[in-house]
Amino acid sequence: MSSLPRILPYDVIADIVDIIACPTTPSSICNLKLISLVNTMFLHHCRKYLFGSISLDLGVWDTKHLDCFVVLINNHPHIANYVRELCFTTINKKYEISPEQRSAFMKLSNLKTLTLCSKELTAFDRLKWRVNWRLLESSTRSMFVDLIQSPTLANLVLNNVTNFNVFHLLPRTALETLSLVYFGCPDLEGNPQMLDLYGHVRVKEINVDCDSLHDADGMLKTTISRPSMILDFEYLKTLKFRFTEKRSAIALEMFRHAKNLNSVCLYLEKPDDIHFISKCVMPSIETLTSLKIVLQDEGEDQTWIPLREQLDLLSKVKNGHNIKDLELVVVCKYNVPESDWHLLERILLKSGWTSTLRRFTLRIHVKIDPKISFVVPCDTLRKLFLPKLAALESAEAFKTIFDLTCD
Repeated sequence: MSSLPRILPYDVIADIVDIIACPTTPSSICNLKLISLVNTMFLHHCRKYLFGSISLDLGVWDTKHLDCFVVLINNHPHIANYVRELCFTTINKKYEISPEQRSAFMKLSNLKTLTLCSKELTAFDRLKWRVNWRLLESSTRSMFVDLIQSPTLANLVLNNVTNFNVFHLLPRTALETLSLVYFGCPDLEGNPQMLDLYGHVRVKEINVDCDSLHDADGMLKTTISRPSMILDFEYLKTLKFRFTEKRSAIALEMFRHAKNLNSVCLYLEKPDDIHFISKCVMPSIETLTSLKIVLQDEGEDQTWIPLREQLDLLSKVKNGHNIKDLELVVVCKYNVPESDWHLLERILLKSGWTSTLRRFTLRIHVKIDPKISFVVPCDTLRKLFLPKLAALESAEAFKTIFDLTCD
């Protein structure tokens, strides 16, 4: 590596590295590795990207990556300061963390995001690799608790974790975002007096699905000895919720407590759940400024048109709201009927929406049926759709953004 005198200003080098690193792709990482060899000044700035995010398998197949991580951190302690994201893709419940490994993880003094576990799994593999919090080796569970309670941790993702003890979330300081996917915490283990000592868990954003919420009694349930919930839903500002199957009733309970939301994102895959959306939105209708709805047609029912269902919702919440940013995402297999375009125009231009709305985004993703021999090109569909949005695009009250993709 060159140690020649610096030939570029410090801030210029930083800008060069930032541009090459964004967006983060496999090619950008390779480029960062190359330019890090140019000069020590470049190396200094490249490290925050090269070591910013680390993914590990915890004793599932082999431990070579974990061993390399431990050697790297223990031999070069300063590198630990660059690690912002730590992800355990899969976890072996029988794996026992050694003192040396634990010491390496405890050196991550600037950790912002922790993910357990991130690997995309099928329904069968999800059951196979599900992490039962109770059955983890005590040394491993203790290490995870220390990472969760790290004073710098802002984002926590618990994926495919069951029997989690929600009291581990209490001694927190910086936690802002909590994501729960295929998650469960049915048991209220812990001393209720911890609530008096640490206060409630206050996060600004929660990302959760219906199944996880259904199995997360510890989040919503109250008892005689613990009359208040661990999570302070009134502090919550952003809620991303995925409806699954027919467990929407549990969602109403959560939205009833979350009365001060600024941003809501709702994902639906079943038409049966559409009528629950307005009931979920109404408790925070006065504070809500951003609303995103994603409807995905997964079935063979040709009578369910996702966009039409969304428009029915908009007609119900057109009055008394302060929504400035509205985004509708439609994933469908069929064309959008002409009547839906007229209904969309009428609702947004001739109702109470124009008084508050500042940006409207419509994203349509058409899933091509492989059984159809003739497929209309995506560019052709876009040309067919754009004229139908002419009135919305010319509206002075708000900006209209349209995006169409196909696969």
